Amino acid sequence: MAKWLVLAGVCVGLGFETKMLVALVVVPGIAAAWLWMTPSGRGRLHALRQLLAGGSAMLLVAGAWPALGDGACSNAGAGCVTRERAALMVGTSAAVRVVYEADRAVPRPGLFLYRLDARRFCEGGALSDGGNLHAWLRRTLQELPADEPADRPPAGHGLTFLPFLGGERSLGWDPERRGLIAGLSFATTPADIAQAALEGVAYRLADVLGAIGDVESVVATGGGLLANPGWLQVLADVLGRPVEVSGEPEGSARGAAVVALERLGLPVPPAPVARIVEPRLDRYEIHLHATQEQRRLMQLEEDQ
Repeated sequence: MAKWLVLAGVCVGLGFETKMLVALVVVPGIAAAWLWMTPSGRGRLHALRQLLAGGSAMLLVAGAWPALGDGACSNAGAGCVTRERAALMVGTSAAVRVVYEADRAVPRPGLFLYRLDARRFCEGGALSDGGNLHAWLRRTLQELPADEPADRPPAGHGLTFLPFLGGERSLGWDPERRGLIAGLSFATTPADIAQAALEGVAYRLADVLGAIGDVESVVATGGGLLANPGWLQVLADVLGRPVEVSGEPEGSARGAAVVALERLGLPVPPAPVARIVEPRLDRYEIHLHATQEQRRLMQLEEDQ
């Protein structure tokens, strides 16, 4: 019987390697069931020893390979491993990150900071609203308008959208904050709301990028962004700089492989870039004004 408990511990340890703490949810249930099926007295003591053996197997397997952060791996997979090169990701959520080597690093207001490995740090900011906001727009508006937001006049809808439907992460870290649309009128259309929402996310990402500072190039990653060329173009327009589009659809998986190759001392091929989206600079100033209006509305909401 004990071998099955040890095998279960091994499986949970392997689960920790892929899903981290989520895999540990089953541990209390396994332990309770094991003790419940065991007779009281000496049998219960024997069962505790078996649980200890299973737990030891779980810890050994879980600690055999240090867990790597998904975000940091995404940077490594996209070739963004210096302070000057940022990965801008939109998946379910959204984030901007840089990875760099340093002896030590100090957390800065509004940004997260953690280690990729013994010599590198990952720093950046995240948004709760990303691809999930795009999905919400599709559900709420029944179907997104056919015209791409990049084909419409920039910020021409007269709306200011605060993309905090899932709460605020960077830069304010307020989980209770909620989304807001200002400027609605009878003339507002579903296309206006969709455009304002996607532009609103781009404005928040621009502010996170500004908080990181000293970034010279940006690489776009994540299925939520790569599947939406119009959103990519809006992002380049908002940032006022070229945006390189990653040619790797599974950046985190490639990043984990890159880290493994580095540790084995093997050569790492350069990260692929599919294309470069150039900004339309005549739209940059308009978006810059709209970004400032979004900040003003955020401050007004905070002061109330």
